Amino acid sequence: MLPKKSKKPKSLFKPEAVLPWLALEDTQDMPSEALREAANEMPIALKKLIGNDFDGLESLDHYGTALSKDFIAKTNAVPKKPKYTWLVDALYFVYSLMRRCKMNAVANDLCSVMLRVDLDSITIERHIGLCLNSANYYLGEASPASALKRLKAGFSRLKAYRCSLKVQTHLAEALTLAYLKAIGEAYYQLNQHRLAQICYEQFLKLDAALEQPAKTTSSLEYIKDKANLLTTLGQLYVDAQQPMRALYYYRQALSLMPEKPYLHSRVGYVLVLLRDFEAAIQSYQKAVSCSVAQSVDKTWLATVCLTLAQLNFRVYQQPETSVAWAHMAMNTQPGDAYILSQVVDLLNELGDLQGALAAYKPLTAQQPQSADHMNYMGYLLWQMDRNQDACDAYQKAIEANAENYVAYNNLGVIYLDDLNDSQKAKACFEQALKLKPDYTMACFNLGRSYEQLGRTEQAAAFYSDALSLNLENPELDTLEIQERLSELFKSN
Repeated sequence: MLPKKSKKPKSLFKPEAVLPWLALEDTQDMPSEALREAANEMPIALKKLIGNDFDGLESLDHYGTALSKDFIAKTNAVPKKPKYTWLVDALYFVYSLMRRCKMNAVANDLCSVMLRVDLDSITIERHIGLCLNSANYYLGEASPASALKRLKAGFSRLKAYRCSLKVQTHLAEALTLAYLKAIGEAYYQLNQHRLAQICYEQFLKLDAALEQPAKTTSSLEYIKDKANLLTTLGQLYVDAQQPMRALYYYRQALSLMPEKPYLHSRVGYVLVLLRDFEAAIQSYQKAVSCSVAQSVDKTWLATVCLTLAQLNFRVYQQPETSVAWAHMAMNTQPGDAYILSQVVDLLNELGDLQGALAAYKPLTAQQPQSADHMNYMGYLLWQMDRNQDACDAYQKAIEANAENYVAYNNLGVIYLDDLNDSQKAKACFEQALKLKPDYTMACFNLGRSYEQLGRTEQAAAFYSDALSLNLENPELDTLEIQERLSELFKSN
């Protein structure tokens, strides 16, 4: 009995679906609708063709004959090519379509398939490019470990490729720069900052040694990429607490993109670290002026304005300039709670209580049930001697949060010092202490209320308790409490 003939595998892939596209000299000639159709359909067909792995690749050889007649003529292929070259070429064609159509995830899947074919079936230049493209995809997806694996494989082949050349070509130099940049980015995402620094600085050294920049992108993209690399390198040196080195790289980046506001801000920050406040102010002001004609993050711009306000106040004691910058910060991002609270604190410190109150009202309007906001409102009103309004604000804070011991204490201070109502003050301090037994300030203030009521013994007891609490929870000057006790006993 003769053995059964092996069955020819059923075709899951129709070569004629690919051949019309392979007949095109360049994918740029393909109509956009056809591109989209090819992008959507070809990867599915190819995935069916190759399966999940290459274990059954031998049984797919019969597809080569169907593809080769038209395909070899267009790619100048020769019959002596390794046996799977036709498959790699077909995959690479579709891979190129995926990248053109921005279908990067599918493109990366096809790239992974091609990189698993034996290396004799793929040219060294193509292998190097595929590893780099795949790595850049993984970097964009924040998968630096996968990127680094691809980069190491491609870079080892790139070094062998460069060694095989008698003269270093423009392509070899461009690929080396691209790899150094990508490897640096991978190490940066992996928080291996020292290795990232080394890669970036090797990139800059090689780039500077070339008579003409080895660019794989347009001049504008090249300048942008290099400025971003210099900026990242500057940040790495800031993190390493080497501000002079950081300043050098930030300024190098600025020489490429002098109108980039974020770079001026970074330079200003480093100059503050170096205590060159005058130059820092100039850099921050340049950041603001560059932002006028550009679309920038409003919260960032408001923060820069706040920084200028702080520098002018704390370093140069220029309150009017500080107030102007503070108001600019508030007007830049009027609804931002963080910016508003920072502006209010600064205006309060500058003594512009009216301005601070006006700035704080939008916050209380946004969150009328916020106990913290009403607390601060009460404090500002009390500073302005609007005592009854301050009491109302503290009462609202207590209504919003019945356990707000700070509001009880502050309300008690107004009753005691401004409204001469010691009984109400005592009740407020007692409630604050009930809510927070280790509240030094409330304990001390309760002693003061008893002193005003003429109950010396109770006053002395609470002053003594405040003295003990202050050792563990310091809120007051110990000398002030001791003086209160001394005066209390002197009067007796």
